[in-house]
Amino acid sequence: MPANVKLLLVDDNPMVLEMLRQGLAPLANVQTANDGADAMLKAIDDLPDLIVSDYDMPGMSGRQLLEKIKGRAATAKVPIILLASRADISEKLKMVQDNVEDFIEKPFTPRKPAVTSRKSSTRSRWRRWRARRPAKARCVVRSRR
Repeated sequence: MPANVKLLLVDDNPMVLEMLRQGLAPLANVQTANDGADAMLKAIDDLPDLIVSDYDMPGMSGRQLLEKIKGRAATAKVPIILLASRADISEKLKMVQDNVEDFIEKPFTPRKPAVTSRKSSTRSRWRRWRARRPAKARCVVRSRR
């Protein structure tokens, strides 16, 4: 993931937030938020390339943040990775799987978010590149008989 990628990390646990920030700082320009409401304001003010958010937070949860981010035209295309327990992923998040770029199952090693974020960033940049390309003209190939 190039260092010019803007990554927004969201977690209510300061220890987890700092661990993630330290692990991802060499790979991206990392901005942090302590809750969903703070993350929403930061995403609107300075559009990130990727959001990595805890699912289970007081106040605005990760799911509510996801719905608000995807509900705004300016932020709808920002990929989101949710940090969630296996139970949350299998039970509660089935409905939003189409809107989530990826899930990271808790507990995780410090390396897992870096690898997943790098893959998501690459996919996101690929999609943006494809969207900017003009559609190719259709060619008709006729065989001689």
